[in-house]
Amino acid sequence: MYVKAIILSFLVVWASSGLTAQHFIGKSKDEVRKLMAEYQKEMTEDETVKNPEFDLIRYSDRLENQTVLFVFKDGLCSYSKQMCDYSLMKEITGALDAEHTRSNDSTWYYRADCTEYIISLKKEKWYFVIDTRKLGQ
Repeated sequence: MYVKAIILSFLVVWASSGLTAQHFIGKSKDEVRKLMAEYQKEMTEDETVKNPEFDLIRYSDRLENQTVLFVFKDGLCSYSKQMCDYSLMKEITGALDAEHTRSNDSTWYYRADCTEYIISLKKEKWYFVIDTRKLGQ
C-alpha cells in the first residue's frame, strides 16, 4: 500500500510540473490537445463540459486532484486556469519556481514568443487556482 502511495504521489508531481512547463496561450484547440496528449497523458479531456459563455476545453486527472480549463477567443487559447487540491501546492509552486521568475508568494512571470506572461496563484477555501495569461490581459 505504501509503495502505491509513493508511485501515485510521483505521478501527481510529474503531472503537475509538466503542465506548468508547457506554453498553451496563443495555440489552437488542436495544438492544445496535441500538447496535452504528448506531455500530460494522465489528464483526460472532459467533453461533457459545455458553456454557452466561454469557448473552452476542460481536462482533469484520474484522482480529480486537478482540473485545467483552457479558454479560447477567436480560435486561440486566451488563458488557462488550473484548479488544484492543496495537497499539490508544494510540488506545483516548486515547479513554477524552477521554471519561471517569481515576483512574490503568488506571482510568476515568463517570456515566450517575445511576449510576457503572468502566472497568478489564488487560494480558495478548498483548492487553489493557477491562472496563466498574457501580461496586461
